Amino acid sequence: MIIINKQIVSFFIFVSMINEFLNTVRRDFEGQDLAISKSPDQPVELFENWFEEAVEAQVLDPMAMNIATVDAAGQPSLRVVYLKKISEEGLTFFTDYDSQKGKELANNPHIACNFFWVEINRQVRVLGKAEK
Repeated sequence: MIIINKQIVSFFIFVSMINEFLNTVRRDFEGQDLAISKSPDQPVELFENWFEEAVEAQVLDPMAMNIATVDAAGQPSLRVVYLKKISEEGLTFFTDYDSQKGKELANNPHIACNFFWVEINRQVRVLGKAEK
């Protein structure tokens, strides 16, 4: 006699339902295309325009950005922080220098960040070096 744990069976049914859902859902991204010829010369200006659009559209937490760092072993780490300032020098956020991200940035200042404003079908990726 073989007894199959009901919890295991329920889990596999649940996973099967999720996979079926993921394979059938497709969202149409409609909106303005990015025409390079109509874009400002400076990326900061384009970012500021899009940020204003996000604020006007009442995007939830438009200043929330995902930042990615890596530790000494090359293991990536991702978390959300809040943008505090936009300038020609770059984007400013605050962190505790003794936190995991603070230590990772001290060891390797290369950073990636991403803003995702689903309400206006926009996403912005920024790559660079963090400075204190």
